[in-house]
Amino acid sequence: MSNNMTVTFLGTTSGGGPTETRNCSSLVVDALGNSSLWMVDCAEGTVRQFEGQPYRPAYPRLRASQVSKIFITHMHADHCMGTLTFLRTVLGIPKPKLPGTTPNPPNSLPPRVEIFGPRGIRRMLRMLWHMTHTHSEHPYVVHELLFPGEQPSVAADVQPGEDGQEAAVDDMDVRGESECVGQDYSCDEAGFWRGIVDISPGAGHHWGAVVDAGPILHRDPCIGYVVREIPRTPLTADSPTPRKLVILGDTYDPSPLIPLIHADPPDTAVLPELDPFGNGVPARVPVTLLVHEATDAYLPPRVDPNQRTGRNRTKESVDAKTRERGHSTPGMAGAFARAIAAERLVLNHIGARFPAPNMNYQGAQARFRQECMREIERQAAEGWSQNRSAQPQAAWDYLSVELPPNRPPQREMEHVDEAGRGQERIPEYEDAAYGGDRKRRATSSVGGDGRRNGHGHASGSGGGHTQWSSGSRRGYGSHAASAGSASRYEDKRPRKDWRERDR
Repeated sequence: MSNNMTVTFLGTTSGGGPTETRNCSSLVVDALGNSSLWMVDCAEGTVRQFEGQPYRPAYPRLRASQVSKIFITHMHADHCMGTLTFLRTVLGIPKPKLPGTTPNPPNSLPPRVEIFGPRGIRRMLRMLWHMTHTHSEHPYVVHELLFPGEQPSVAADVQPGEDGQEAAVDDMDVRGESECVGQDYSCDEAGFWRGIVDISPGAGHHWGAVVDAGPILHRDPCIGYVVREIPRTPLTADSPTPRKLVILGDTYDPSPLIPLIHADPPDTAVLPELDPFGNGVPARVPVTLLVHEATDAYLPPRVDPNQRTGRNRTKESVDAKTRERGHSTPGMAGAFARAIAAERLVLNHIGARFPAPNMNYQGAQARFRQECMREIERQAAEGWSQNRSAQPQAAWDYLSVELPPNRPPQREMEHVDEAGRGQERIPEYEDAAYGGDRKRRATSSVGGDGRRNGHGHASGSGGGHTQWSSGSRRGYGSHAASAGSASRYEDKRPRKDWRERDR
């Protein structure tokens, strides 16, 4: 059992995919550190992504059977059409019936997988389950999140019609033997779905977690999810800041979610306000990780002189077309990270015109792809913060992001040498490994508000609030990729920081 929350990306391209280097949208979160995975979106091919994992010595192999919850952001095919095949894989094949016996149906047991999503996900799965004659050994359950004025796509429990019944019942609407009765969550007056998952700290995990959901703006109804850590002990002014993840679906404007993101539990009022990177957006519980789409981006001639990513494109035309189609650019993702006090930003749902660099090819094509990813990261960083520690990450399939526990606030202790002379006050902190009380020296801070340095916003060895699985946080320029060899995204040519290079 780990103290880290871990996010692993299984598919990172937009609806124009899958491509040679990326599958469509899916990621899994180990939110409790106990290897139980929560999936966000399940595109076609997600099952194969589990089977096609590269060997990664530092990480255990993920198994589809570890997934206990699926959160669908919206009903576009590139986000939900893998759900049936995924369930078919993890719920198992029914055992043969013995002659003369009538076994209990699968839904007499608790569901093995819970599915949360917008209106339509329940009806889609029932129809596909019926039309494909699917049966399973274990059951599942579907909960629909209803926007204002919406009714469920189909009732949570529909039984077959009986003889003499006036209205015929469509067989595809009937709840089958593999489906348990789900819930219909109506949003509150603010338009949010609060506490759709609420797990208290227990013996099987060091901390608990609660999941809230809210609307974000896309072409069609779309949802963003907020995962909050529930500490195992009551919060005090000296407690570590709880972790918080914000994972978005497709969007051109996620601002409706901001009030929910900052609606932290009342007990967090004892914590000091923090301002990541000095952006002027204080928060008692900053967002530990934001996953935001970046479907399209304009690449200037210095990056794409031959217009490989599209001809006659300008920054203005790309920005306008991206918004018109309901999506975001890297700069928009960075601006939202700034607005919600995000400490880490990973760019997801990257357009098919931007392939991930190939780990087996180190020629001109690989260098061009690396430069494309660097430029996408640069644009996001420009919208996020001018602080050099603000390093966005453009995701690739099988990228894993580890989120270790935050540190308690630093306590400054006076150090006196043998001669009794006072020396520099060196901050120390308590070991954050849940229950430990050993003292460690704090590493170098990133500057800005000194209070946040005590909560782990430090750069350098051992000081990161979030540790990228691939080593450094420099993005495609210097990552030692977790999905393959250390040379996958490594460019050995000397280069300046983009803030210096582009002056």
